[in-house]
Amino acid sequence: MSHRMKLLPPNRAVRLANRTCPYCGVDETERHPFTVEHVVGRRFVPKGSLNKSWALIVRACEACNAIKSDLEDDISAITLQPHIGDRHNDPLLHAEASRKAKGSISRRTKKVIGESHEQTSIEGKIMSAIDVKFEMISPPQLIEKRVHELANMHLQGFFYLMSYNEQERRGGFLPGPVGFVANANRPDWGNPLLRAFAQMTAAWPQQLDCICASGFFKLAMRRETETSPLWSFAIEWNGNHRIVGFFGDLVQAQAYVNAMPDLQWKQWNAGTRYRIEIPLEPEHDLLFASRFSEAES
Repeated sequence: MSHRMKLLPPNRAVRLANRTCPYCGVDETERHPFTVEHVVGRRFVPKGSLNKSWALIVRACEACNAIKSDLEDDISAITLQPHIGDRHNDPLLHAEASRKAKGSISRRTKKVIGESHEQTSIEGKIMSAIDVKFEMISPPQLIEKRVHELANMHLQGFFYLMSYNEQERRGGFLPGPVGFVANANRPDWGNPLLRAFAQMTAAWPQQLDCICASGFFKLAMRRETETSPLWSFAIEWNGNHRIVGFFGDLVQAQAYVNAMPDLQWKQWNAGTRYRIEIPLEPEHDLLFASRFSEAES
């Protein structure tokens, strides 16, 4: 199946009158009517950021809508928090992050996000003689399984749009399983794995180039060739967290994964290892660099 990129209205929502759930494929029935679903949830991104912005609105079954809403709750609150030692310069964003920190529960700690910073102690010896102990505090942590589940729903929701048939009022499913390569918070966007992925896939033909909610949501899909069964994707949530990977023919993807560098860990002691986070300079950021122009629409 071939997909052509096309320009969509930049300042208003696209609404689908779909008769199948974009996430699970179930048909709507009188006993089980669909509910309105924002593929990029209005409460997932900062309040008001979707006003006069492009958005995708579909109709989804209640079960999938509830699952996605639950995933968005803590992931939104965590990804909107500033990093240790930082503060949001925008007062509205600061207020939004503070509100969510008090109102959302971490599925990892079972506490509100604002009380879910995690403390780790590392003890050992320097030069086999001097006892040392480090106390490290990390921001509230995401659960990777939940990150993958929400990313999968975002991918499926946008692929449904790309394959949508207006006469049949239905779209298709991702052409194969999703394989996640890496995810990282902003202070570590320059790690070798993320940079290698961006460099490997930068020249692939773009199939989707989506930046909405004032830049607080980004999603790019590329395809190895216009007819290849292998696709790549990159997602960014709230200017804070990035997830990259492949979908389609994951056997074919393995060659790319094998060529990527390993993350370099340092061993502190028999049970502890650590890795220094590597920031990404803007001029080296290729992940969402668009190669699409109006001439291609």
